[in-house]
Amino acid sequence: MSIKDTNVTPRGDVFAERLKTRITAESPSDTNPYLTARRYTHGYELEELSTAVAFDQMIFLLLRGDLPNAAERRLFNALLVSFANPGIRDPAVRAAVTAAASKTEISSLLPISATIAGGSVGGGAEVSNAMRFIRRHRRRDPLHLAAEVCSVDFEQVADRLVAPGFGSTFGAIDPMAKRMAVSLANRCDEHPVFTWCERFVEGLTEQDASLGWRWWGVCAAALLELGFHPRTGVGIYQVAVSAGALAHGLEWRVRAYTDLPFVPEDDYILEGEEREPR
Repeated sequence: MSIKDTNVTPRGDVFAERLKTRITAESPSDTNPYLTARRYTHGYELEELSTAVAFDQMIFLLLRGDLPNAAERRLFNALLVSFANPGIRDPAVRAAVTAAASKTEISSLLPISATIAGGSVGGGAEVSNAMRFIRRHRRRDPLHLAAEVCSVDFEQVADRLVAPGFGSTFGAIDPMAKRMAVSLANRCDEHPVFTWCERFVEGLTEQDASLGWRWWGVCAAALLELGFHPRTGVGIYQVAVSAGALAHGLEWRVRAYTDLPFVPEDDYILEGEEREPR
């Protein structure tokens, strides 16, 4: 059957003849045009980069279009280190561990963990959403905004997310997130984003002593200080946590799945089944 015999109408799209990118330029080999003789990233030649910059600088160059200055590098490197190992209880790391203990192929561990690391709550999407929230409201009085977001009625749960990146974690303020916010802010020559966020957090805590920074809000504030667009937040977070996820996954690849904790049968509730009072 040809397209003429159907009701399908060609869209008439005109496709490009070649790929275009502002990130990479390549010089072809003299003997084979499909092979690359030299590769440039935002104007910097690969061999030069490989001997002159570190991996954190390369990531910054790829995403921002230029190498970071000293202050930017100090903050960006601290951010990547801070989020490189979110711990074995982190959902993305736990996904890699569970897959590894189940003898999933090692090549699948990072894709599995990266998918979970992109989650909208407790993942990279929360980072991006927090960046959008901060950018949208930074001209407002943070104390008034804190009172406003806390006035919304909602069902009380362990993680009270009053705004992306802010709220409670396991029903309380995360002390490590609070310390890291101060630590990362101190790595900035100026930190207007962190200053506004700290005032917002103060307002939240005044409304409810269990509310404050969440890890993903700290990441969002640091990325905004560095000038990154919110759409990059989810990917940078995934890149950062991938090292810890891979390390834990490799550790568990040689272990038995029975080394994982198993939820007791009494803790499961089947659909339509009521739990008997204890």
